[in-house]
Amino acid sequence: MPFSNKVVSEPGWLRRNEESMHLRQKQEEKEIEKQKIGGKRNEESRGHILLIWNKRRKKGQENGSLGCCKMNGCLFGGINKRISVFFLFLVLLATTSLEINAQTCKPSGGIRGRKPPLGECNRENNSDCCVQGKFYTTYTCSPPVTGDTKATLTINSFQKGGDGGGPSECDNQYHSDDTPVVALSTGWYKGGDRCHKYITINGNGRSVKAMVVDECDSTMGCDGDHDYQPPCPNNIFDASKAVWKALGVSEDNWGDLDITWTE
Repeated sequence: MPFSNKVVSEPGWLRRNEESMHLRQKQEEKEIEKQKIGGKRNEESRGHILLIWNKRRKKGQENGSLGCCKMNGCLFGGINKRISVFFLFLVLLATTSLEINAQTCKPSGGIRGRKPPLGECNRENNSDCCVQGKFYTTYTCSPPVTGDTKATLTINSFQKGGDGGGPSECDNQYHSDDTPVVALSTGWYKGGDRCHKYITINGNGRSVKAMVVDECDSTMGCDGDHDYQPPCPNNIFDASKAVWKALGVSEDNWGDLDITWTE
């Protein structure tokens, strides 16, 4: 057959395949371009987040509070600081509650006074004697001991025949008025735990060390063992004359003085 110059038309299916391939190529190019743009944006976003995080962390460090990072985010210094303040508030609230409870020393009961028999109840140092029928409050506790515990200083004779009655609880002995010794209210006496310990007494602008030798009974009184004197209040330091002299208190003012004490 002789050769012809006539252009033979492409089959339709071949042309459609080429168009389809060209279209897919365009779509792939667009997708690649989108990924490039998206990746760039992601990098910019990550960089921006890191910049903010570093600024806040630096600010937290300057404020003395480090950030606390979690898997799903980060608690910066400001938040951490607020949590710490709230926690501290709860601790202080609990501590205050405990202190209030500790400072509550309630009466344990009371006794009715009995008139001392004739010749009983030594009135030396202006000691009180029980009054018939009078109600006297009793305590088994004393105020809590702190760094500087408040108390009332009274005067007592620990000598034989003195207004202290019988011998001292700690050693079953009498002690000279010239020796700085004290008797403590029942709660502070602690069943004898403080026996023969030296206590620093602060009062009248001076200080003196005195040895614990006796209990000033806050639970009982108005009987022969207590020289028919009322129960002792729960905050008493019953001291010998030597203690009063060491504190520089004039004799006409002996009997009752606000003091503080430390062990």
